[in-house]
Amino acid sequence: MKSSPDILRTILSGTPGALESITAQTLNKMAGSAARRAVASVAKAQELPVKPVGRRVRLIKATAAKPRAVLLINARDMPAIRSGKPRAVKAGRRGIGGTRAGKKFYPGGFVQNIMYGPQILERTGEKKKVWKNGKQKEVDKLRVIKISLAGPLRTAFLDEVKKSDSAAEISNAIKTKFSWGF
Repeated sequence: MKSSPDILRTILSGTPGALESITAQTLNKMAGSAARRAVASVAKAQELPVKPVGRRVRLIKATAAKPRAVLLINARDMPAIRSGKPRAVKAGRRGIGGTRAGKKFYPGGFVQNIMYGPQILERTGEKKKVWKNGKQKEVDKLRVIKISLAGPLRTAFLDEVKKSDSAAEISNAIKTKFSWGF
């Protein structure tokens, strides 16, 4: 009686490229699920909606010729306005006013239309000199509030990949594809 690897070799010899395509399909399935779990965990940890976080991640799928899946992460910081509809919060008894977008609160933040649409801004505390109506004035410097996601997404994806067992997934895919057990 032949052993399991011999049986596998004889079956796969009749279909060239079958093993590579099964491996690529399994890798794509594993990478996609790991990316989805990583996006969901980062969104939950950062108190952000999943959809804008997921838009910053792109998966390049594996093929039979190139059996590797690549996850591309948009490394630029995400503007805070993407975390939800912004609304102004007045200073109450605590004396802290600001802007709330989604579940996050940005103390001292305010919404303003700038060159590329509305953004949540804050004053940095520094002054800059500006000429206005022929006179020089000192005004506060402003900066757009942004949320850093590149580092957390990368670490979450690597953690999800470490949790998965790729050898077992590939062997299960081969078993189900050819419908016989080892």
